[in-house]
Parts: sequence; C-alpha cells; structure tokens
Amino acid sequence: MKRHYLIDGYNLMHAMPEYKTRMQHDLESARHHMVLRLSGFAMRESVKISIIFDGHGSQRRAGISRSSIKIIFSKSTENADTVIKRLVDTPSKQEERIVVTSDREIIRFARQCAVHTLSSRQFAESLIQTSRKTRPVEMKYEQELSSKDVETWMDLFQNQKPEFEDGADHAD
Repeated sequence: MKRHYLIDGYNLMHAMPEYKTRMQHDLESARHHMVLRLSGFAMRESVKISIIFDGHGSQRRAGISRSSIKIIFSKSTENADTVIKRLVDTPSKQEERIVVTSDREIIRFARQCAVHTLSSRQFAESLIQTSRKTRPVEMKYEQELSSKDVETWMDLFQNQKPEFEDGADHAD
C-alpha cells in the first residue's frame, strides 16, 4: 500500500527555519524551494505527496500535479484546512494517508477518520535527517517528457533566472 502525505503547506514552512525566514522576503521562492525538496523526498521514498496551501489572492492555477506530487491551492471561498479535511474524509483502500500538520483541529479530525497524523515539526526533522543521509541520485531518462510534464516544469521555473557564481550576466 502506497503512502500518501497530505501536507499543510504553510504550516510545514513555519516549522522549518530556512523557509520561515525566506517566506518573510519572498513567499513564492520559499514555496518553490520547499516543493523541490518535497519532490526529492517523494522520489527517494516512493511516496505520493499533496501539498495544500491557502490560495486566497493567489494568481496560480488551482493545482499543479506530477506523478508523485500534487500542489493544491484552496479556492477563495475556502481555506487549506477545509481542503485537507475533505481529502481526509475521502475513503481510500489503495493508500495509507498521513496528514502533516500542527493544527489541532485537523489532527483531531484526521484521527476521527482513522488517518495517521504527524506534526509539522516531526516531519520537518525527519525530512532534514533524510536529506543529510542521502546523496544526490543520478537520474537517467528512459523516455521523453510528456507535454503535461513540460507544462508543469515550465510553470514551476518560468520566472527563475539562472544564478552564476561569478555574478556576470551570461547570454546564450
């Protein structure tokens, strides 16, 4: 049975000092870096992850999805807590769901639905430890990316300018 982590996005970001600090200056960048880190975790651990963010005022699409990770922004009429509860309340016999949050109301609801919970701090600590123990994986591509994969990657990196150590502006 595959594990599926339902992650309270901003809650986890507040539990990790590197993202908490970055959020104050550039929320989009903080989200982007956390999603990349969670993507690596999902690949290493062969798990599925849904990251749920409050979407109030967000100009981003409602959801971005890849095979192992899905990013969900709540609609303007609801908050991330409501979305998480709805996902928890949807029965699944094909996956073991684990809710990652420190929100007591969500934890209580998840437990009532017989869904496992993990505090954001506990998950953050295990994520940090896992990252330290593993070294980068050499990736080999056996097939071409689908147009949906390309669209997802373009959406993730569209406004990212490459950074060079020498600080010079490099042109192709």
